[in-house]
Amino acid sequence: VRMRSREKLRRNMRKDVPYMALVPSEKRVIHAAAVTAIHCPASTWVRMWSADASGAVRAWKLTSDEHWVQDSSVSACPRCNKAFGVLERRHHCRYCGGVFCNSCSMRKIPVPQFGHTDPVRVCNDCFTVLRVKRT
Repeated sequence: VRMRSREKLRRNMRKDVPYMALVPSEKRVIHAAAVTAIHCPASTWVRMWSADASGAVRAWKLTSDEHWVQDSSVSACPRCNKAFGVLERRHHCRYCGGVFCNSCSMRKIPVPQFGHTDPVRVCNDCFTVLRVKRT
Protein backbone atom coordinates (compact mmCIF):
# COMPACT_ATOMS: atom_id res chain seq x y z
CA VAL A 1 0.00 0.00 0.00
CA ARG A 2 1.44 3.32 -1.05
CA MET A 3 1.09 6.17 1.47
CA ARG A 4 0.08 9.58 0.28
CA SER A 5 2.83 12.18 0.66
CA ARG A 6 0.80 14.19 3.20
CA GLU A 7 0.35 11.14 5.43
CA LYS A 8 4.05 10.33 5.16
CA LEU A 9 4.95 13.92 6.09
CA ARG A 10 2.59 13.91 9.04
CA ARG A 11 3.91 10.60 10.36
CA ASN A 12 7.44 12.01 10.47
CA MET A 13 6.50 15.25 12.25
CA ARG A 14 6.76 15.96 15.96
CA LYS A 15 3.47 15.69 17.87
CA ASP A 16 3.89 19.06 19.65
CA VAL A 17 4.14 21.03 16.39
CA PRO A 18 0.90 22.03 14.60
CA TYR A 19 0.52 20.32 11.23
CA MET A 20 0.65 22.71 8.31
CA ALA A 21 1.32 21.86 4.66
CA LEU A 22 1.94 24.02 1.63
CA VAL A 23 -0.13 22.51 -1.16
CA PRO A 24 -0.44 23.59 -4.77
CA SER A 25 -3.66 25.28 -5.87
CA GLU A 26 -3.36 23.63 -9.27
CA LYS A 27 -2.30 20.18 -10.45
CA ARG A 28 0.82 21.15 -12.43
CA VAL A 29 3.13 22.89 -9.98
CA ILE A 30 6.74 22.37 -11.02
CA HIS A 31 8.53 25.50 -12.15
CA ALA A 32 10.38 25.09 -15.45
CA ALA A 33 13.00 27.65 -14.44
CA ALA A 34 14.54 28.97 -11.23
CA VAL A 35 12.09 30.65 -8.84
CA THR A 36 12.72 34.39 -8.88
CA ALA A 37 9.88 35.76 -6.73
CA ILE A 38 7.61 34.72 -3.88
CA HIS A 39 4.62 36.82 -2.86
CA CYS A 40 2.78 36.43 0.47
CA PRO A 41 -0.04 38.99 0.77
CA ALA A 42 -0.67 40.78 4.05
CA SER A 43 -4.45 40.23 3.76
CA THR A 44 -4.30 36.45 4.16
CA TRP A 45 -1.63 34.14 5.54
CA VAL A 46 -2.92 31.04 3.79
CA ARG A 47 -2.11 31.89 0.17
CA MET A 48 1.12 32.65 -1.64
CA TRP A 49 2.41 32.84 -5.19
CA SER A 50 5.76 31.94 -6.71
CA ALA A 51 7.13 33.02 -10.07
CA ASP A 52 10.06 31.75 -12.11
CA ALA A 53 12.48 33.24 -14.63
CA SER A 54 10.30 32.14 -17.57
CA GLY A 55 7.36 34.17 -16.23
CA ALA A 56 5.28 31.24 -14.97
CA VAL A 57 3.31 32.00 -11.80
CA ARG A 58 2.11 29.26 -9.43
CA ALA A 59 -0.48 29.65 -6.65
CA TRP A 60 -0.06 27.85 -3.31
CA LYS A 61 -2.17 27.61 -0.19
CA LEU A 62 -1.23 26.76 3.35
CA THR A 63 -3.65 24.23 4.76
CA SER A 64 -4.18 22.79 8.16
CA ASP A 65 -6.43 19.97 9.17
CA GLU A 66 -5.71 20.41 12.88
CA HIS A 67 -9.01 22.13 13.58
CA TRP A 68 -11.04 19.55 11.67
CA VAL A 69 -12.86 16.89 13.67
CA GLN A 70 -11.97 13.37 12.53
CA ASP A 71 -14.78 11.67 10.59
CA SER A 72 -14.41 8.46 12.60
CA SER A 73 -14.97 10.26 15.93
CA VAL A 74 -18.52 11.36 15.03
CA SER A 75 -21.37 8.89 14.50
CA ALA A 76 -24.24 11.42 14.45
CA CYS A 77 -24.69 15.09 13.61
CA PRO A 78 -24.05 17.10 16.81
CA ARG A 79 -26.74 19.62 15.87
CA CYS A 80 -29.73 17.38 15.03
CA ASN A 81 -28.50 13.91 16.15
CA LYS A 82 -29.15 12.40 12.72
CA ALA A 83 -27.05 9.20 12.43
CA PHE A 84 -24.39 9.12 9.70
CA GLY A 85 -24.44 6.19 7.32
CA VAL A 86 -24.66 5.28 3.66
CA LEU A 87 -27.52 7.68 2.98
CA GLU A 88 -26.41 10.48 5.31
CA ARG A 89 -22.91 11.76 4.56
CA ARG A 90 -20.59 13.69 6.85
CA HIS A 91 -19.71 17.26 5.87
CA HIS A 92 -17.00 19.43 7.45
CA CYS A 93 -17.70 23.05 8.27
CA ARG A 94 -14.85 25.05 6.72
CA TYR A 95 -14.93 27.53 9.62
CA CYS A 96 -15.21 25.54 12.87
CA GLY A 97 -14.10 22.16 11.48
CA GLY A 98 -17.07 20.29 12.93
CA VAL A 99 -18.78 17.38 11.18
CA PHE A 100 -22.45 17.89 10.31
CA CYS A 101 -25.19 16.34 8.19
CA ASN A 102 -26.20 17.93 4.89
CA SER A 103 -29.21 19.81 6.28
CA CYS A 104 -27.16 21.33 9.13
CA SER A 105 -24.33 22.43 6.83
CA MET A 106 -25.88 23.37 3.52
CA ARG A 107 -25.14 27.11 3.73
CA LYS A 108 -22.18 28.63 1.86
CA ILE A 109 -20.29 31.83 2.60
CA PRO A 110 -16.73 33.10 1.98
CA VAL A 111 -14.29 32.42 4.84
CA PRO A 112 -11.39 34.78 4.06
CA GLN A 113 -9.68 34.00 7.40
CA PHE A 114 -8.78 30.59 5.94
CA GLY A 115 -8.20 31.78 2.38
CA HIS A 116 -11.65 30.87 1.00
CA THR A 117 -12.67 33.93 -1.00
CA ASP A 118 -15.38 31.97 -2.81
CA PRO A 119 -18.36 30.67 -0.81
CA VAL A 120 -17.64 27.33 0.94
CA ARG A 121 -19.75 24.95 3.04
CA VAL A 122 -20.23 25.99 6.66
CA CYS A 123 -22.55 24.79 9.41
CA ASN A 124 -25.69 26.81 10.09
CA ASP A 125 -24.31 28.24 13.36
CA CYS A 126 -21.07 29.45 11.73
CA PHE A 127 -23.05 30.88 8.82
CA THR A 128 -24.95 33.10 11.25
CA VAL A 129 -21.72 34.20 12.96
CA LEU A 130 -19.93 34.91 9.68
CA ARG A 131 -22.91 36.77 8.21
CA VAL A 132 -23.00 39.07 11.26
CA LYS A 133 -19.22 39.67 10.97
CA ARG A 134 -19.62 40.73 7.32
CA THR A 135 -22.14 43.47 8.11
